[in-house]
Amino acid sequence: MGGLTGVLTLIHILFAAAWVGGAILLAAYGFTMVKADTATRIAFNKLSIFAGRAFSIFAAIALIAGVWLVLRLDYYGLDQAWIS
Repeated sequence: MGGLTGVLTLIHILFAAAWVGGAILLAAYGFTMVKADTATRIAFNKLSIFAGRAFSIFAAIALIAGVWLVLRLDYYGLDQAWIS
């Protein structure tokens, strides 16, 4: 798989991994906030606001690259259950 299809696949996988992996890491880090001091909680709150914006961009890029891949490849269709 090369050319544009390979690039789209790479973009789709990287941004999906960053989106899901980052959200899991942020949630795991959030559990440590129970015993944290006020300054750490404020810093985590600012980080989570930034992360929410970043994760929405990551999700949008992963979605766009995935839809572009489906439309580009002949053997997939939008009517398949795992794609829709």
